[in-house]
Order: sequence, then structure tokens, then C-alpha cells
Amino acid sequence: MTDTLAKSPDYAAWLCEIKSRIRSAHLSATRAVNRDMILLYWGIAEKQKELGWGQSVIDRRSQDMRTTFPTVPGFSPRNLNLATSCCQKEYSAG
Repeated sequence: MTDTLAKSPDYAAWLCEIKSRIRSAHLSATRAVNRDMILLYWGIAEKQKELGWGQSVIDRRSQDMRTTFPTVPGFSPRNLNLATSCCQKEYSAG
């Protein structure tokens, strides 16, 4: 049965379609996550700028986020500073 199925043109076409749909769904999900993360960091940078908070809040936020989310990477002061400064540059340029 397995050898017959593997040689079937219908199965090959169906498998190709499934692979294509999985790749497409994966790409779509990745784009949605990236968009949501950009909007999140943009909002954080906007609020930080509005409140007039500088580097000290980034250091404190890094500590708090790493305590709350110990298994989630990306909350080092360097990463938070890069995300915030990137968003602030885009915000001020727009």
C-alpha cells in the first residue's frame, strides 16, 4: 500500500499542496507575530517618550521582565534599548 501510494500522481500532487499550504500558513503566522511585536514595542517606546523616562527605566524594565518571564529571551537592557530607540527614531521621523 505504501509503495503504491508513494507512486501515485494524485498523492504526489496532494502532498505538494499540503507542503505549500503549511509553508504559507507558517509565513503568515510569522508575519502576524512580527507585526504584533513591532506594534507592542512601538507603543512602549511612545509611552516611555511621553512620560520622559530614559535609560534608567529600560534597566529596571529589563530586570522586571526577566523576573516575570524567565524563559523568554530578548529582555536584556541592550535589546530593550535597541527596540525602544528604533521605534523612537521611526516615530520622530514620521
